[in-house]
Amino acid sequence: MLSDLRFAFRMLPKSPGFTFVAVLTLAVGIASATVVFSAIKTVLLQPLPMAKDQDRLLHFTQTALPRGYMDMGVSYDDFVDLRARMTTLSGLWTYSDRL
Repeated sequence: MLSDLRFAFRMLPKSPGFTFVAVLTLAVGIASATVVFSAIKTVLLQPLPMAKDQDRLLHFTQTALPRGYMDMGVSYDDFVDLRARMTTLSGLWTYSDRL
């Protein structure tokens, strides 16, 4: 196998077009894999920046049951009221997934 690698490296300068395409393909592949891994690490593997103890997070919503279960979320006015009146939680924050 070592002699095959030596032969391959000796042949690279004899065909510069193929060498350029091969090196470019390897560079693009390595760069794209690095970008994808970095994005996945940032989005999925790192903890939320605002929550240090994620095992202590609490998620709650308001529900309405007039004609079955319907998730309504929490209105901004209710959020402000909850934040002003809370005594047992260390903090309260909100997010919206609706555009």
